[in-house]
Amino acid sequence: MMSIDEALSTIIGATYTRWIEHRTESGNWSRRQHQKTRRILSPAQVRHLVKNPLPREKRRHLRNTPLPTRTVLEHDEHTRTVATVEYHHQTNVACSGDRQQCRRAYMHARETQIASAYPRKKGTSP
Repeated sequence: MMSIDEALSTIIGATYTRWIEHRTESGNWSRRQHQKTRRILSPAQVRHLVKNPLPREKRRHLRNTPLPTRTVLEHDEHTRTVATVEYHHQTNVACSGDRQQCRRAYMHARETQIASAYPRKKGTSP
């Protein structure tokens, strides 16, 4: 697994979405998202989020990284707060002019990101 510093090295921000869910009469969590808010986090705020989990917080992480993608904090048996995090990664190519070059650079960065998150099994071809 990656260290926190390695995982955060290419992060330039994140979109943090949070809402409240209530338990229905049948005992399931509601699908309705109450008091939904969305914020853009700076790299410092992302680092704080990753390094400081709340007590009793359940987290789902990106594969092989310490970066949470979903957190759930149950306040009591009837209410919980759910949050999702979408990370923004930097690309190493400045896209000032040629749109095709920008698109290729973005797609290459995205494929690299996916390939590192989901490594291939031995003996399979690309």
